[in-house]
This record gives sequence, C-alpha cells and structure tokens, in this order.
Amino acid sequence: MTVSIRLLAWMLLLPLVGFSDDPSPESLKQWVQELGANDFHTREAAEAALIRAGSASASLLKPLVHSNDPEIRLRASRILQNLPPDLEGFFADKGTTKGEAREGNTIWPCVLIVTEYDPETGAFSGTIEWTSLNALHKIEGTLTDEALSFSETEFIRRGNALKDVDYHFPRDAVGGGILKGTWRNPASGRNGEAELSFAEF
Repeated sequence: MTVSIRLLAWMLLLPLVGFSDDPSPESLKQWVQELGANDFHTREAAEAALIRAGSASASLLKPLVHSNDPEIRLRASRILQNLPPDLEGFFADKGTTKGEAREGNTIWPCVLIVTEYDPETGAFSGTIEWTSLNALHKIEGTLTDEALSFSETEFIRRGNALKDVDYHFPRDAVGGGILKGTWRNPASGRNGEAELSFAEF
C-alpha cells in the first residue's frame, strides 16, 4: 500500500516539475541537488523527476550511493533500482556483467563480456564464460529497441556446457537492474530461464 501511495504522490508532483522528455543537464543537476533539500515535497519531486528522466540521470546518481547524507544515499539507490539499464552505454563501453541460466532447479552462473559493438546496427560479439562448467564460448547477437538476443557460436574452452544455445531478453522484462529472458538449445530441445544483471549500468 505504501508503494502505491508513493507512486501516486510522484504522479501528482510530476506536473510541478516542469520538464520535457529530454531534460537539460542543468535540470538534472538541480534535481540531484534537491534530493538533499530540507523540504520533503522538494525531495519527492526531485526523485520523481529523476526517475522520469531515465538513464540520463544514472551517471549523476551513481556516486551518490556513497554520499555521507543518508537521505541522498537512500533516494539515489532507490532511483537507480527503478531505472532501466543503459544497455547502449554498456555495449558501447564493451562492458562485463554477470548472469545465470536455469533449467529446473539447476543454476549455472556466467560472465558475459562484450568485445565488439556496432551502434548503427546493434550487432555485437563477445564471450560468455560458464564458471561452474569450466566453459568459455564466443557469442554473437543484436541489441534492438525491443530485445537483446544472442547465440553461442563456437567453443573457446569446451568445458561441460552446450554450444549453439540461443538467448532472448525482452527489454521490458527488467526489474532492479536485472534483465530476464530465456535460453534454448534447438538441437537437444532443452530450454529454461536466464537473467543478466545490469544494476551498475
């Protein structure tokens, strides 16, 4: 019930914030400063504005999770948890992230590394390491407005993992920086759930 009341309050405060869909850097900096304002309503409006600004506010908020001010720390952390991950930024930076695949009760942790990315086409390549299976595979895929999809295309270190596995992560299936999706191996018919953590992006 508390969450619903808070969201309703944010929605009511948004018209008072007065910004377009593409807020200026000056507006973002002002809202970040207002997270520590003395007035409760100013803090609430600033938090709502930064959530609405989306990933544009992430780079300003990340350092604040270590702020000496507990109010700023709390609000910055809460906003970052509600922002969708900046996948384009992650791929452009050739990022590294952790994830896992599941089949029934079995969980396999992994580390995904992007080595090449073309922002024009969304095509990328990299590696995925299955740490509990001693396997390292090359991956190739695409990042679109709708989804992140990739396939394991060749063994680098064979280990005990399957190859030719396809992964699909709809971009709207995100919560708390975790992108949820599915995997399937057409040859064996095996499939399951998968997730990648972009909480830092």
